[in-house]
Amino acid sequence: VTLQNVPQKMTSHSRSIGTHIPAYCTAMGIALLSQLPELEVSDYLNTFPLIAYTDKTLTDKTAILEEIKKTRSKDYAANYEAYIKRQAGIAAPILEHCGKLAGVIGLSGPSHLLRGKVMISKAKKIG
Repeated sequence: VTLQNVPQKMTSHSRSIGTHIPAYCTAMGIALLSQLPELEVSDYLNTFPLIAYTDKTLTDKTAILEEIKKTRSKDYAANYEAYIKRQAGIAAPILEHCGKLAGVIGLSGPSHLLRGKVMISKAKKIG
């Protein structure tokens, strides 16, 4: 992927291997949670504190479960500034031929580049 005309004030967020990021507020995490049995999802949501990293972070268990349900029906997850301001993400589960979760693939970037129809278009290509 090549970006042309990259704004000078573009921010970069990188993570080291082993960095822990909460699943409930990232597209990759929601895509992963969408493939787990409901009991495991419930255990996860009851085990870890649901912190609001931004004003768009879902911290209500019912709202998070609804987002997971939507992801199951769409086959991709999307978030907009839920973990880091000015960052958006889309992700889709990768399934083995038998339907078992093999992994998750995702894309994140500046939220002004991943909005509305653009995000949906890219999500459909990933999913």
